[in-house]
Amino acid sequence: MFYLPRHVDAQVYHRLLRPYGYPEILSTLCRLGDVVIDVGTNLCEWTVPMSRLVGDKGLVFAFEPIPEMTLALRKTVGINRLGNVSVVGSALGGQSGSSTFYIDLDHSGGSGLSRSGKNVKQITVSTFRLDDFFSGDKISSCSLLKIDVEGAERAVLEGGVLFLSKFKPVIIFETGNEGETDRGVIRYILS
Repeated sequence: MFYLPRHVDAQVYHRLLRPYGYPEILSTLCRLGDVVIDVGTNLCEWTVPMSRLVGDKGLVFAFEPIPEMTLALRKTVGINRLGNVSVVGSALGGQSGSSTFYIDLDHSGGSGLSRSGKNVKQITVSTFRLDDFFSGDKISSCSLLKIDVEGAERAVLEGGVLFLSKFKPVIIFETGNEGETDRGVIRYILS
């Protein structure tokens, strides 16, 4: 079950009723006891199947900076009794501190650290680098890192150089929102 906030666009309903096939992909990448990270959780379409696949001994970190979506995420986690999900109401990026975040009021999934869309609301969110959030012994492994942050995917990776070299997780990311002339995340991974 998914808790939906009062204002969601029609695309959200379509994605929940006809998912992209996450369980098929995830069933090969998430195993019982794994630690996985969902960056840009939105409505938990990935988080819920991740949680079920890693089981009670596994752990899912779900990062979602939009307050209304974070509340919906917490409610979805609660109604599904997903005790292995740690909800983090912050963004991941290339710096720790705070950043301006643009909420796309017409399409919540299009929100991000850079302005897009015509109908946006600007807020300030806390931001972490992967290296800072997971410094020390917070986790001992990470098998999967899913990133969907509307063009800030490269910043998330750049903020996690130590994390990535230590854990070497499989990375699933969305690309195409970086701008027409910059495919920075692809160049970064290939370098």
